[in-house]
Amino acid sequence: NSWQSVIDWALIHYKQQNSASKILQQYVNELKATSKDKFEYIEAAIKFVQNDVRYFGIETGQNSHIPSKPGEVFERRYGDCKDKTMLLNYLLTEHGIEAYPALISMQSRGTIADNLPSPGHFDHVISYFIVDGKEYWIDGTRTFQLGKLDNIGVSSFEQALVIRPKQ
Repeated sequence: NSWQSVIDWALIHYKQQNSASKILQQYVNELKATSKDKFEYIEAAIKFVQNDVRYFGIETGQNSHIPSKPGEVFERRYGDCKDKTMLLNYLLTEHGIEAYPALISMQSRGTIADNLPSPGHFDHVISYFIVDGKEYWIDGTRTFQLGKLDNIGVSSFEQALVIRPKQ
């Protein structure tokens, strides 16, 4: 009926996992200990998800629309765009950073809002997060986006549906 109904549908599937595997929690603790500030932590988390977790999609059954748990993705070291997004968002929220999945269409780009609302319009998921009042859009499936946070990001996807509860 509305884009909000698509968000409500997605909130059920993209619920942030509150518990992680021991090995993932150890990684979070190491990342916190070795980062001099939150920006270094964020950059290291992005680098890890983009380069050390292989992009591999199993898009059948429930895996076509429900992401795997961050701990599973971390331990097996592969996942699709949903999985990588949820792992990155988990790492960010563990450092107190507000992070959400964002649905995008690589096909429709700037015309998605012209369609009737449906989750079927979207074919990719990226991370949207806010640091010090500034918005960032990061695609966990991209590789070798090295450098400072302000110099990396997503190419022009034009429109996105951020999956977060009503505020």
